Amino acid sequence: NDTADDKEKDEPAKVAKPDDFWRCQIEAVYARRNPHKLSNVQALLEKYSGREAILYAKVCKTYDLDPSKFYTDPQAWEQYETDVKPDEPGDSEPASHDVATGSGVSVPSLFGISSFDQPAKKSQ
Repeated sequence: NDTADDKEKDEPAKVAKPDDFWRCQIEAVYARRNPHKLSNVQALLEKYSGREAILYAKVCKTYDLDPSKFYTDPQAWEQYETDVKPDEPGDSEPASHDVATGSGVSVPSLFGISSFDQPAKKSQ
């Protein structure tokens, strides 16, 4: 039993104007990556009026997304559904000895003492 409401859920939203298209795309990114910014979309579109594609590219790059994809399409998100992003060719793992040595920078304490400057215990 398909009702009119069921068919509307399966079909993409109809977009009448170019800025509606970009608004939908940007809202799709913010909905998944930063929902707090959804309320700013209209102001951003007004600021970037006539340059909506540039705005979309900036938003995508901010969240490490491919701006050549349209994220209103659920299939565009499939590569991002895994918990861990796969290594890209040429990425190298840090050498295990770099992590194991613990060589770091000594930072002075805000209180003027360090872990090496423990007060001497008084003998009684």
